[in-house]
Amino acid sequence: MSNYSNAYSDANRAIEINPKETIAWLVKGNAEFELGKVNESIASLTRGIELNQERKLHFTTRLEALHMPSWVIEKTLREI
Repeated sequence: MSNYSNAYSDANRAIEINPKETIAWLVKGNAEFELGKVNESIASLTRGIELNQERKLHFTTRLEALHMPSWVIEKTLREI
């Protein structure tokens, strides 16, 4: 199993325990993107930002640090 598959599984477990954990949504969205699940990735990233609107800039900075393409970040922010 790849590291992204492991990250995806771990993030899903974390979300089951605490659905409001924004970092879990970030990890899940990043893993989904790397696994080729772009639409699911945008949905997960959007959910993470929705849960913590006041930290939107921080969340966006983390996406940039993960080298998430700018078009994914822009689409995620438009979804909110």
